[in-house]
Amino acid sequence: MRWFRKGQAAQQQEKPSKRKRDSQREQQALEEVWGEHAPTLQDVIATASQAQFRPTYVEIAPNSYRRTYVVTRMPNRVHFGFLNQFFRFGADVDVSVHIEPADSARQIRKITQVISGLEAQIAMDIKADRTENVTFNRRRIEELDSLRAALQAGEEKMYYLTVVLTVSAESLPALERACATLEREGPGRGFQLLDAAYLQQEGLLTVSPLGINKLRFPMEVFGSYVANMFPFTSSQFSHRRGPLVGFDLVSGAPMFYDAWHDGLTNANMFVCGVSGAGKSYFLKMLISHSVLHDIQTVVIDWEGEYPPLAKALGGAVVTIDYDAPDKINPCELEEEEYIDPVTGQKKARVDIAEKIDEMTNFTRYAASLTGSDDLTGAEIALINRLWEEIYRKDFRFTEDPNSLYDLPHQLQGQSLQMRRRRKQPQFSDFYQKLRKVATADPRYQNLADRLERVTAGKTLGLFDCQSTLRLAQAPIVVFDLSRLSENSDLRKLGMYVALEWIIERFIKKNPGQKKRVLVDEAQEALKNREGTPAGNQAALFLDTSFTRIRKRGGSAVAASQQFRVFAASEYGASIIRNSATKCLLRQDRQDAAALRELFSLADHELEQLFEFERGQVRWDVGGEIVYSYYQATPAEDRLWSTKVVAAETEGVAD
Repeated sequence: MRWFRKGQAAQQQEKPSKRKRDSQREQQALEEVWGEHAPTLQDVIATASQAQFRPTYVEIAPNSYRRTYVVTRMPNRVHFGFLNQFFRFGADVDVSVHIEPADSARQIRKITQVISGLEAQIAMDIKADRTENVTFNRRRIEELDSLRAALQAGEEKMYYLTVVLTVSAESLPALERACATLEREGPGRGFQLLDAAYLQQEGLLTVSPLGINKLRFPMEVFGSYVANMFPFTSSQFSHRRGPLVGFDLVSGAPMFYDAWHDGLTNANMFVCGVSGAGKSYFLKMLISHSVLHDIQTVVIDWEGEYPPLAKALGGAVVTIDYDAPDKINPCELEEEEYIDPVTGQKKARVDIAEKIDEMTNFTRYAASLTGSDDLTGAEIALINRLWEEIYRKDFRFTEDPNSLYDLPHQLQGQSLQMRRRRKQPQFSDFYQKLRKVATADPRYQNLADRLERVTAGKTLGLFDCQSTLRLAQAPIVVFDLSRLSENSDLRKLGMYVALEWIIERFIKKNPGQKKRVLVDEAQEALKNREGTPAGNQAALFLDTSFTRIRKRGGSAVAASQQFRVFAASEYGASIIRNSATKCLLRQDRQDAAALRELFSLADHELEQLFEFERGQVRWDVGGEIVYSYYQATPAEDRLWSTKVVAAETEGVAD
């Protein structure tokens, strides 16, 4: 609808001829201007039967009271979406932002004048031997000079900014309480508010979606400052199905995440947050909601946080310990199930070459746990050759899955005789062959001595055995490493063995099933005497394992509370870059440079990460950037707040 009035000439003429009336209508059309006769307040608030303007508030019948404020001062430093805090005072608040271009040349002149004054002050301070003032003012000159250069080069521009907000309530006492909270907490957050007394109608029109600024209280700001006013993120993922993972921080819309979405290159995920940021809480939420969508999850649990969750969800817990009944053999060779792309039928195969490569890497890692020098090319070649002899010659395994069994399925009378699985190689088989070679060739004596620790009965011999473990068909399976000595070589080796066994027995099976492997505290795989062969081999294995899981359609999740460990490692950085989904919770300011480099974050985005509240998450899902939070129900909170977490953060879920 448009509101216009007739021109003066039309009002003065009485009974003009038809020709004159047509001419007057044409002239009137030329004089009409959009917004010249804007709607009244009653037009804007169509549901109100009456509006009464008081000096400090507006009363709109029935039962609606509003007060307008003008923001006259803003924080010096802001981050993305900083105006959102106006919506967290527990009241109904509307915010209007009006932006107009300013004269950058005028600001350049003002900066130059300030710099000249500071230079004069420095000269006086030097004479008076006030060195502390000199250092401070020189730093200010550097900052101002940088701003001036940016304005002169056109990299920055100046704007006039007016911010107006209106507080609404259903009663006058409720309005007074809400306004008192706003006036009390606003200055503490860097905002100075001015009550628009006797200008309530103008203020209400300014906040209304009319594009009209009736209250001009402009503040001069830079373009980068203005950019933080706007939430440059999608209000939600493009995903329409998947587990609920939170609510959009800006719009409050529910967010559903499908790791296997067609728009994503892979289902891998990287999750990172400092201690107390809510990382473990977030992961438990993801696991719990994934159960409802038939996503099976296996967790490698460094600290023993997940067994209560697994038991509550009908899952299973595998305890890795000398006294545990279940044993794991990393040398075990398993047939891989896959879907034939031509026939669409499920078939099986054995990839011996891949297994030989993985056992070569495992042996290199085990050797690097004893001794600080890397293996020679001849030693690595020998390791590879011995493992190939074991699988192909000694145990006579082939690419045919039937080679893994003594007998095929066969019918005897009325009963079906099940085939029996053949004995699998174990590490002592390799060690015995290596020791024979070392006896004949002293060059390999040192290698044999270093690997003796990994044989049965020695300090790292827990996994020199035949597997007794069979994975249950459970929605979640947890491999608990917490009973092994903390930060010991055995616990680190256990993480390696568990991940290798999971790939063989979980990832390579049932190709139609959505599967997720979560490695919690994954930085522990990268911390083995950082910069030494142990650290490099562990990091390489973790990166390679994530690639193997990704190629088979699984979802590999690396979770860490020490971002700098990942960023400093070549293979850790590779895991981050190659994960289609990256979730960042609150971060440490000391990691600013690495965060900026790996995620291409602007200063205001970094600032927001440093100021995140517990449970807030920055999602990067295939390039879609969304900020989320999650409000758990009391039952969920009890389930996800384990004793380990509560003790670590004194009641705050990590």
